[in-house]
Amino acid sequence: MLITTFMIPFFDTLVSMGAAILLMALFSTLVIAGFLNSWFSFVLFLVYVSGLLVLFSYMLAMSPNSQGVVGYKFSYFIYGFVVLLVSIFCFSLLGFPDFVLSFEWEVISLFSLWNMGIYWLMMVVLLLALIMVVSLCFKSPSPLRPFMSLFG
Repeated sequence: MLITTFMIPFFDTLVSMGAAILLMALFSTLVIAGFLNSWFSFVLFLVYVSGLLVLFSYMLAMSPNSQGVVGYKFSYFIYGFVVLLVSIFCFSLLGFPDFVLSFEWEVISLFSLWNMGIYWLMMVVLLLALIMVVSLCFKSPSPLRPFMSLFG
């Protein structure tokens, strides 16, 4: 996941950047699902992907069309993917270190009653943001790509 984070500046197109961010979300979901036996990781993944889709659609609408030529920078992605697969294979053979076991208790402590006020505040803010985005989308009949009228 760390390798993918460092490789994002090397990507040329929005599709490759979106795929890298989606892979990071998937890997973080799998890590959280490995530590906790709850639905939290899957709900977190759904929220993350839905926000990512909204951002991706706006960024894609505002950028001009590109061919998406795969160049020498794609080799960095392949190199990072191979390193990721080798590291996963090594962790499966050697086992997880001791800090992973202590990390489980830290994640569980996030869901204590002391933090419920912050979670409720975050839920209300996200709900209000969702309502604002939906109201903006329904009130604006204009096209998402304003420069299309210049070229068409």
